[in-house]
Amino acid sequence: MILIQSDLGLFFGRFHSLVVHLPIGFLLLGSIFFLLSKKEAWCFLKKALPLTFLLATLGAILAASMGWFLAKEGAYSEATLFWHRSLGIATALLSGLLHLHFSGRFWQQGRLTNWGILTGVLLLSITGHLGGQLTHGPAYLLDYAPPIVKQVLGGKQADNQLLTFPMNPDSVFLYEHLIQPIFDKKCIDCHNPIQARGGLNLTSSEGLLVGGDNGNVLEAKPQQGSQLLHRVTLESNDPKYMPTKGIPLNYAEIRLLEYWVNHGHSFEQTITDEAIPLAIRQLIKSNYGLSNKRKSYVEVNQVPAADPQLIEALVADGFTITKLSQTSNFLEVIYRDSMDCGLLQKLTPIKEQITWLNLSRAGIKSDCLEQVQGFLNLTRLQLSQNPIDNDGLFFLKDLLHLESLNLYNTSINEKGLSHLESLDQLQHLYLGQTKIDSSAREMVTRRFPSVTIVLDD
Repeated sequence: MILIQSDLGLFFGRFHSLVVHLPIGFLLLGSIFFLLSKKEAWCFLKKALPLTFLLATLGAILAASMGWFLAKEGAYSEATLFWHRSLGIATALLSGLLHLHFSGRFWQQGRLTNWGILTGVLLLSITGHLGGQLTHGPAYLLDYAPPIVKQVLGGKQADNQLLTFPMNPDSVFLYEHLIQPIFDKKCIDCHNPIQARGGLNLTSSEGLLVGGDNGNVLEAKPQQGSQLLHRVTLESNDPKYMPTKGIPLNYAEIRLLEYWVNHGHSFEQTITDEAIPLAIRQLIKSNYGLSNKRKSYVEVNQVPAADPQLIEALVADGFTITKLSQTSNFLEVIYRDSMDCGLLQKLTPIKEQITWLNLSRAGIKSDCLEQVQGFLNLTRLQLSQNPIDNDGLFFLKDLLHLESLNLYNTSINEKGLSHLESLDQLQHLYLGQTKIDSSAREMVTRRFPSVTIVLDD
């Protein structure tokens, strides 16, 4: 009854990895004996060749038989398995021919012997290499090789060296850029559209959501939690442990996957999400070199250079204009005197390049800000100590890259701030000495939860 309930084929098949070393050893030993026997001092080794290649043949037949049973597990690449199996059988046949040859019962031409030995070693090497790919994955031998060796042999670089990320952390998605590459590297050899072991395809978010033969692999189940997490955190000798071949998930990959699965497995969450715990942020930074700190708009974008003649004319009108850096064409513009709407309009030809604009104490009224509403690359705008009211804020609602706005000592109140609610990138808002009284301050803070608001006079 016990024998009926067990799978004897797989039981014996798993001895393949143990038995396969016997023919390897005897084939190599026979080849070495053959080379040494060419020397007169070692010619006596010829007598051992028939027995050596007989043992190699018997071992190869036994290993091939067990390998045939092991292949029933179905967790192997069909193409690689086909060639490994075929070349393994060819190695066994050649070993048998070499045994017959050295026993005096087969072709005795010396040159054929040399080619037979060489072919045997080549077959053994290729078959062993394919077996290693089946067991450990295609990149097993080169995973930790020096870069120059990988370049010459075409190996994949280890872990995260081939990953590329958007420059802006706001565009780095937890699933797309960190989780899916884990599946690509560790799981899709067995879980792909062609060979979806357990009915699970991990090559896309759609396949992940569909799940496998046992249903959803992300949702927690009693006793074990998520099936996906459960499989990759079992003991490595457990028959259900994943991955069954290749390099297991490392600590950082498991922690990252654990956080993502247990916190809603969102496909839209970015690494700048403030809900991500500090420990996970630090893990992402140390293992992937990614900071969750948002980069400024000007750090990840570039614009054409402004016309030098336009710059020269504006400087003559009293504007101070400087480039943010030697590698950026974005400009900082400052005006330190009183101005009218016409003078402000003169900045329009370089509006694409202006990203920092300081108009503090310039006597700007609300209607003049209509000239600024087209300055779509503004990230810092200082309007402090100007006669600006709520109507002026209307012209700022389309400055979607604005990160800092200084309205200190203006006539705006909490009602005018509704025009700023579309500014998703706003990080700093200075509202000291405005008409926002103390009773409204708590409401303003709740209204802009992700903005640092300075209300002190």
